[in-house]
Amino acid sequence: MYEVFALTKKKHIVTSESKIVYEDLTRREIEIALCILNNVSYKKIAQELFIAESTVSKHASNIFKKTGVKNKRQFISRFKKKPSK
Repeated sequence: MYEVFALTKKKHIVTSESKIVYEDLTRREIEIALCILNNVSYKKIAQELFIAESTVSKHASNIFKKTGVKNKRQFISRFKKKPSK
């Protein structure tokens, strides 16, 4: 992935060359963000993390707000690493 999710209080920083994003994400949000980027369904994430699917959805909503995207599709297209040739 192009991004590095850090547990810092730094402001949102995006550099076009390195594509590094520092966000104020919790550990659980980082876990869920990585699952989303790996195209794992909310239902499967909930099962793996032993939480309700609605909780996954709430975490995802918080992730999207913190990263400045509107939905899962935008999040994946913005943050998922493109395959190397």
